Amino acid sequence: MSKIFLNYFTPKRILLVCFLFFLTPFATYNITNLVSLFLTSNYIPTVLNVAYIIFAYTRTSMVEDISVFIIQRIGIKNYHNLHFKLSFTSLLIFCLLLYGTSFIFFEMPIGYEKLVFTFLIFNTLIYIIEELVILLQVNNEKNMVYIMIPLAINFIFRYIIVMPIVNHIFN
Repeated sequence: MSKIFLNYFTPKRILLVCFLFFLTPFATYNITNLVSLFLTSNYIPTVLNVAYIIFAYTRTSMVEDISVFIIQRIGIKNYHNLHFKLSFTSLLIFCLLLYGTSFIFFEMPIGYEKLVFTFLIFNTLIYIIEELVILLQVNNEKNMVYIMIPLAINFIFRYIIVMPIVNHIFN
């Protein structure tokens, strides 16, 4: 299973991911701090989060395509455990890259530390929920519902929950 995970990271995909993360300062050219980046910028929820959801969906689909062979070798329980670990390892890598590059390129404004870290915690919980919805695809046929629900969760969280709170805080 770990070979599957490593085979998924072709040089082309690695370059695309690096390009998306390091494009952040240029795509958000008027953003100077983490509060603006995470709470008012639309680059992360519309580009990076959607890219990760598509990545997670294709990864899960790819593993499901060969699941019959994996299950025969290691058993269904071990297969589910490894798939779960694979999914959350890739989620952890995504979060570390997202938050790491953000903290490298943008400054933390004084007095907003709790707000930024609270948002990061809630954002990470949303990522976990999205990953769990995508994992519902395991042992089921491919279906666009498994990608549409995480996308809807992403945009609902951003535009129905976060944006009104941000407007209330800053107005």
